[in-house]
Amino acid sequence: CSPNVVLMTVPVFLLCRKVNVRSVKLQGLLANLTLCGFGVYMVHYFLTGPSVALMRTLCIPVWLQIPAAAIVAFALSWLIVWGIRILARKKARYIVG
Repeated sequence: CSPNVVLMTVPVFLLCRKVNVRSVKLQGLLANLTLCGFGVYMVHYFLTGPSVALMRTLCIPVWLQIPAAAIVAFALSWLIVWGIRILARKKARYIVG
């Protein structure tokens, strides 16, 4: 929503386009992330606050709290969306995108 975000995102996108993934397992994970991406985007908002609270409760050092909370929120979001896709099958498209 701002020029700074665009200026940070464009180089990351350009670098990611150059990556050549040869591992079949990693290709499968990335394909699953592509399918679950919109759902992860929708769900992560509900997990960011609780994951930061979890990091504070675990007494993680302050400089590490936000990166650790981001990883936890991302992983849990992906797991939730992946579970919904498995349980709901064809109807998951209408639930999590």
